[in-house]
Amino acid sequence: MTMPEDAATRSDPAAFRRLCKAPLHGLGPAEWEAYYPRMSVWLAHEDPEIRRSAVERLATAVFWAEPSDRRREAEGAAGASRAVARLRWLLGTIEAAAVAHPDVLAAFLGALRWQGDKAPFIDRLLDWLSGLAGRPGAPADVVGGTRLLLHGCRARTAGGADAAQRADWLARLDHPSDYVRACAARLLGGYLDEGFRDAADDAPPGWFDRDLLAQVVERDLARPGVLGPFLAAGEPDLGHLPFDPLPLMLDVMERRAGREPHDLPFNGLDFLLHEQAAGSAAAVRRMIDCGAADTALLTATEYDHPVPGMADLLAELGRHSDPRIFGSARAHLASVYNRLHPEADPHRLRRITGWRPNATLYALRQGGSGADGDPWRDVAILHPAGREAFSDAEAIDLVDALIPPALRGAPSRTLYARDGTGPCRSGNRETQAYASGVLVTLTGDPEARRWQRIRIIARGLQGRSTPFDLAGEDGRPQPDADGGDR
Repeated sequence: MTMPEDAATRSDPAAFRRLCKAPLHGLGPAEWEAYYPRMSVWLAHEDPEIRRSAVERLATAVFWAEPSDRRREAEGAAGASRAVARLRWLLGTIEAAAVAHPDVLAAFLGALRWQGDKAPFIDRLLDWLSGLAGRPGAPADVVGGTRLLLHGCRARTAGGADAAQRADWLARLDHPSDYVRACAARLLGGYLDEGFRDAADDAPPGWFDRDLLAQVVERDLARPGVLGPFLAAGEPDLGHLPFDPLPLMLDVMERRAGREPHDLPFNGLDFLLHEQAAGSAAAVRRMIDCGAADTALLTATEYDHPVPGMADLLAELGRHSDPRIFGSARAHLASVYNRLHPEADPHRLRRITGWRPNATLYALRQGGSGADGDPWRDVAILHPAGREAFSDAEAIDLVDALIPPALRGAPSRTLYARDGTGPCRSGNRETQAYASGVLVTLTGDPEARRWQRIRIIARGLQGRSTPFDLAGEDGRPQPDADGGDR
């Protein structure tokens, strides 16, 4: 592959994005030697998000991508020596960059939650971590939690944790640091899952330790922050558990002493709940009633299709005092349920009827106001009027009417699309990107070519085209010069 020359492009974020897209699985030995120095220079960039992404790419390359290359695996002992040398280079590079930007070290410690958990890295990382005391960007509890995780990984590779280690992890659920507690809970949950039990694919009866679960629940009720990392240590969707966890999770949410810490190193109970309960209006009702409106919102907006009973709950969340909650609730209510919230700000969300007889149009502004560089974009959402679905021809006509082909540009490659510039199909949706940045998503039945919703994100057209121009102050269509509606 051809990589950009950093001396000429280091100040160009687009060059960094191109470098991030380098297919790590396809690099050869010579390309690796070029990749590392060209990515590492971005650790000194002024944008902290670019620095964080550069850390992630480097960690993925050193800990996973290059060692996974079959050409490297075939080197045997020489390959292991190369991996150790690469780690030594990476640690030195991270430390050097962290002198000016301590967040680089913090980002690397964050990456070690998922990376570096195999030979020949574990022992060398543990030695390195022992020398980080007092370094900016390396809080003692984060270093301690990272060391705990790596010790757990070492136990796994040695055949499993013994009773003393498990007792230590359990005791650390009472540690003063929320970070350390979550790491210990993660290890306890991992002990019950594959890697710590004898049969990963065909678990023996009674493998799940319900007494241990009870102890974790007791601690989470008193001090939230451990049940989520414990439950999710196996599979993110909790499919490995031998019981339905939703009733337990809702019960804990209602009874616990306060909310979870917001900066846990692993997904907490609230995050798991919003995925487990996404199809349950009754669960969202319980979340609202116990004061967890933010989790209720995430749950109510998880599905991109109507859920029975959810619209009224979204309308209730649309009256919340927090703009981050009421704004998203109102937008989802319009986008998925074709319902305008009575308190919607017409500068942020409008329903425009009468623009076309076969469609109800919503104009939605996402992001900021556009003032002083505050980023924003407009979105148009179209629902069928007087029919169940749009035909392909109707959908094309409506998209052309809102953003003509000359304005949106030629079709461009859509993320995850398999073939050229064609649309990308995912489930019941079909998405097409355009050269201007515009993104059009049709939702419905791709096989029958019948569409229940059209969503047009006007990326790249800020200040040039907006669906808000179609409405007057009252939300009705603006009249044309000849007196007709636009």
